[in-house]
Amino acid sequence: MATVSCNGDELGAGHYRWEGIRGFAVWPEDTPSDGLEACESRVDVESWRTDPATTADQFLRTVLDWTQPPDLSGNEVPEEAPRTVFVVSDGEMPRSALGVAVHLRQLRGCWFVAKVQPREGDVALDYEWVERKGDFALRVVYSGAAPVNLEVGWGDNLHRETLEKGEAVEIPSPQPGRSGHILVRPESGPSEFTFGQPLSPPPRIP
Repeated sequence: MATVSCNGDELGAGHYRWEGIRGFAVWPEDTPSDGLEACESRVDVESWRTDPATTADQFLRTVLDWTQPPDLSGNEVPEEAPRTVFVVSDGEMPRSALGVAVHLRQLRGCWFVAKVQPREGDVALDYEWVERKGDFALRVVYSGAAPVNLEVGWGDNLHRETLEKGEAVEIPSPQPGRSGHILVRPESGPSEFTFGQPLSPPPRIP
């Protein structure tokens, strides 16, 4: 299953805010500067970057490990559209699954996954910045029933682990002032209860 919509409103340069999204992107890069550099240097060998449908497909297959994603090639998104969203389900999901909304944004001709969320409902996850010994860490608390794979990253600096119900973890910020991303998906395989969003930089210590 796949549905698509797009919105032509201007986003402004660099960071943006729409439909609850604040920050840049989850994947393949999580800052505008890294994204532009990668696009300019790799677009010849990673041609999927220039199309939202192929970017979404690459994300579903290589990051979420979906084996039966829908064919998105027939979805026409205007070339000048600054953002779009696909609502998708994997063939391994139950027929009753409502799917996952994959939001994408465009920056100078390249596309980035800006947010991933259940079409309806929430993932049982809370996170916030906490101060620890003069620095900040991201505290993540998971209260869902089944184990999930957690990824928190700032560029190439990635923290990955599996969380069980009721488990909490604190991840130090490696670079003050840098934005990043968080991504959570069930360990059991493709699921509508998948969540990913940009992370704003930690607050500054007075």
